[in-house]
Amino acid sequence: MNLTKLRCLAFPLLLAGVRASGDTTSWLQDAQHPLLQYRFECKQGTETVFWRSGYPGAVTLQARLRSASYDGMEDVHIQPQSEARSPLETMYCGSFQVTVSRFTMAPPPPPKPDVPAPSATAATDQPAPVAPPAVPGLLRFEPRTEPLPQITVGSLESVKVGMTEAELLQKLGQPVSKIVVPEEGKLVGTYRYSVDNGSTSHIRVENGVVSGISPN
Repeated sequence: MNLTKLRCLAFPLLLAGVRASGDTTSWLQDAQHPLLQYRFECKQGTETVFWRSGYPGAVTLQARLRSASYDGMEDVHIQPQSEARSPLETMYCGSFQVTVSRFTMAPPPPPKPDVPAPSATAATDQPAPVAPPAVPGLLRFEPRTEPLPQITVGSLESVKVGMTEAELLQKLGQPVSKIVVPEEGKLVGTYRYSVDNGSTSHIRVENGVVSGISPN
């Protein structure tokens, strides 16, 4: 066989495994990661790898790509359930072998709450809620167990209707017992005092003002 014939036979062998420009392969699945796919596209003599991830979290991987004329590592980041691409630094398109050497997946993003935002018109049309008026509670004070000094008849006579509660306590001191109850929208208190003559006096206080004195 002459030299010219050998060269003619060698030329097709060099082109074996080289794809034509504009050729695109079908999607291939990685054996170790079922939701990871890739394909190759040859355009103007440049090879590009397209990656597709079906995982719910972001994927970061490192893959080794080898062909008859190329051997390199690619770092790839793919958003959740999205695609990415890696342009290879080669001027030859061929059949590549892909080996994923490192694969990590971030946690899936939390689901967004399905809560409709309140409209501006709805906020202005509805009146602001009004808090109900406070209802006076029942305040009960049990009689003291320790002995208290008795008041004199003269100090009791110094108490007048219209005097404030503070003035009453200043003249007579703390009562033996006190009961405060709500009555027709007012707080009515009954203050019981022991008088040194053996009697008991009840002083009525309405909303902090003395309204009646009834000695027994």
